[in-house]
Amino acid sequence: MSNRPLAIVVALLLAISLTISTNSPARGLELPVSTPNVPLRSSAYVTMYQIQNNSTDASPWILYPASNKTVLVVTIKLGHVIQSQIVNFTMGVPPKPIATLNNTIPTDIVYDHFTKNNAKRVWIIENDTLAYYNQEAREFKTAVSFPGGAPQYMTIDPSDHFWITLFNTDQIVEYNPTRGNSSSYTTPTPNAGLQGIAVSPVDNSTWFAEAYAGKIGHLTCKASACAITEYDPPPSLRIQGIIQVAVDKNGIVWFTIHSGNEFGSFNPSTGDWNLFPIGYCSDSYVADCWVGLPNAISLDSEGRVWFSEHYAGRIARYDPNDSTLVEYMMPTASAVCRSACTPYAWWMWPGKDDKVWFTAFGLGEIGYVNASLPIPFNVTSESSIVVPQGGSTKISVSTKYSAGPPPSLSASVAYQDTSSNPPMISFSVGLERFFASNSTASSTLTVFAGWNATTGPRNIAVTAYNENVTVNTFVKVDVIACTPHLWTCATSFGLYTTVGFAGGISSVGLMVLGMNLYRQRRRNGGSPRSAED
Repeated sequence: MSNRPLAIVVALLLAISLTISTNSPARGLELPVSTPNVPLRSSAYVTMYQIQNNSTDASPWILYPASNKTVLVVTIKLGHVIQSQIVNFTMGVPPKPIATLNNTIPTDIVYDHFTKNNAKRVWIIENDTLAYYNQEAREFKTAVSFPGGAPQYMTIDPSDHFWITLFNTDQIVEYNPTRGNSSSYTTPTPNAGLQGIAVSPVDNSTWFAEAYAGKIGHLTCKASACAITEYDPPPSLRIQGIIQVAVDKNGIVWFTIHSGNEFGSFNPSTGDWNLFPIGYCSDSYVADCWVGLPNAISLDSEGRVWFSEHYAGRIARYDPNDSTLVEYMMPTASAVCRSACTPYAWWMWPGKDDKVWFTAFGLGEIGYVNASLPIPFNVTSESSIVVPQGGSTKISVSTKYSAGPPPSLSASVAYQDTSSNPPMISFSVGLERFFASNSTASSTLTVFAGWNATTGPRNIAVTAYNENVTVNTFVKVDVIACTPHLWTCATSFGLYTTVGFAGGISSVGLMVLGMNLYRQRRRNGGSPRSAED
């Protein structure tokens, strides 16, 4: 695998997460926010609101739904002094800043209205501290500090205890807000790059991501003793850059990979790992859209898996019941953004009333997906195929639509299969045929395996899409070793000469590397520059 995706995730994690300053947060509210609270733009499924007035204002970074109408948003502004705000966005009234933080980029936010103490506190991780804003007392306080620890993400268990990942010290911290004490547990692997963390609804144990190590960690506690177990994916997956995790009611751990275009699952009961590419994404929407960089992940009340596609600017929903991936695109064409923009959908979180809220950092906006609306088309294909090294296999693809024009058909391959040169797996899509009598469209997908393709199964996404949404089904492609005689494969499966398919991802660095440059300049005592420089 190329080292460029890992370099991207390393730059991103360092830029947005490590300690910038130890200044205490200020209480003054200096940064402007927009006054109108009407949708700036909308599509069939997505509604968006402007938070940032202009490019010099703070832009939405992370958020947490507090009720069916209120979302707590953290905005950030990069410059000589980094400024961040907590903004109360309530539908029907103008956004209201409720707290300002100086010299910090918060990495996580949780609203504890669901906990036993019912304190309605807004908790954030900023710099080396876990802090909270008390909305009733209108005051901001530090709960606990981790000097040099670089806390990343947090979760709350049913006992109201916080579990936090510390990037610099390879530790998981348990913090009891009632007693004010904490305990820490160190991972067996050093320099693991700890990131997202989640509590299992099955046994209240804690799962977490090890981005650098390419592992998933599990912390279990019995009586007063706690232990960490690490799980490695099979060598064929070569996973690095796992950034966020979520655990479903069956104990399956879902994760996003922020070094390419993949998400996946790990079943600790069976030891099975599954890796899925995001769906086809056209460069006409966002340049290098196929890279994706999936990030925030969570489950809704129906057990569906939601995640943000940071660079692609889409919000995705995977349903384990029917193995269907739906991806919602942001309506980026407006008076503010007259052509294709890069939304940078860093954060996403399911709320009430089937609203899944997200931030569009690149547009200065927040929005929500209306998950209750049906999708008027589907996509079907074979569920599994076999392809030999150096060969190809054709499969039929079809879509049935109930309203509007027929969707287009395409496919997507996992980054690890396209990152080599030549690529290990590639494809071509035949011409679509339309049948007005039963509102269907069909095509042929030819899947090629290079001579360098590793043997074994992997998934490709088969995509039906229009200007608003994509619907994907997955085909398991099992690559088998070819016999030493070329014509055995050529006769059975069709002779194939591999052609380079993998695209570059240089555009991804515009914000990511800019933020990293900013941090490095501050560290070295130079003049800081904004990410736009």
